[in-house]
Amino acid sequence: MCSLNHGTKGVLLSVLLAVSGAPGLMSLPYIPGCPLHESCVRALRAEQRNRRRANKNRDELSPGMSAVHNLNLGVIAGFDDLADTTRNPVFTLKPTAAYFGNFGDFDLYIGAFYTLFFEEPLVQKGGFQATLGYNMLLGDTTTLTVSLDNDDQFNITKDTKLALDTDGFYFMFANAEPSLTLTQDLYYGDITATIGVPLDYSEYVNQFLVQDAEDPELCIDGYATLGYNFPFGLGIQVSPRMWIRPDTEYGETELTLTYGKGSFYGSFTVSADDRFKEWTIEPYVAYTINNFTFTATVVFDGIGSTGTGNDLVDAEAGSGKMTITPSIGIKYRFQPGKQATPSPLSFIESAE
Repeated sequence: MCSLNHGTKGVLLSVLLAVSGAPGLMSLPYIPGCPLHESCVRALRAEQRNRRRANKNRDELSPGMSAVHNLNLGVIAGFDDLADTTRNPVFTLKPTAAYFGNFGDFDLYIGAFYTLFFEEPLVQKGGFQATLGYNMLLGDTTTLTVSLDNDDQFNITKDTKLALDTDGFYFMFANAEPSLTLTQDLYYGDITATIGVPLDYSEYVNQFLVQDAEDPELCIDGYATLGYNFPFGLGIQVSPRMWIRPDTEYGETELTLTYGKGSFYGSFTVSADDRFKEWTIEPYVAYTINNFTFTATVVFDGIGSTGTGNDLVDAEAGSGKMTITPSIGIKYRFQPGKQATPSPLSFIESAE
């Protein structure tokens, strides 16, 4: 069985497909290492789409237009689990760094983070992410985007009771996700449709890192997403997911609401398992002042779960327990050069 825990991955990906074409770039809640990183990538795609539409689908940049480059440094502080009554919650600190930019029809994102667990010196987490997207404008209002996202997260521990019956360095998951997105701009908002196939290859990586590892197996998921962005900043997306390999079954359903206006951005994500018995809820808010963005979020994971709280027993039974993980963050965005490209809000504001 693949080492990827679908419940854990569901939390990490619960807002990956949040719509971000409506808010302006400077209002986006970008903290690298957070699952919202895709929001900013999609905002760059929206900006690219608007620019190309203004240029009547010319591939080259027109005079006065420049590529967009953003370098981000941030930190996220929080607690690992407030719902665990058997111990005091452990304070965590996550320094982050990332770059994302726009080069003609290409969008690029590269980010990395490292999580420090205070009072738990033998447990540390980290990860790195990258997304490459190519945009094709099929007419003045229709955009087809081909993208490849890679997300890798690892643990460093010396306690065999924590996970995977091992110690040292290992990957919780290593995930490659090709996807295809069609966006149709309307006078009143836009419609998006996405299909993707996440591939988890962590067992192939871990077989070189973990002694006596079993034969590696590839985990394959699939999802389809349909969304609509209203011109006043509200976005709605529904995303059913399938577990394809090693076992084929319906995985989970996600509903994401987003709202962006001026310097404010908020999202609310709800995901449920195949039987709608276990739930994850995540509210998220962010506010930008100049180049600083302040964020706050709390993840309620495993609502309705029947886990015992014992890691080994729950892992054997395939169960989990409810966790509550709050965090606050701050990031600073460096934007070298001038950005002459109109923001994704410009056509909305003109319509109003």
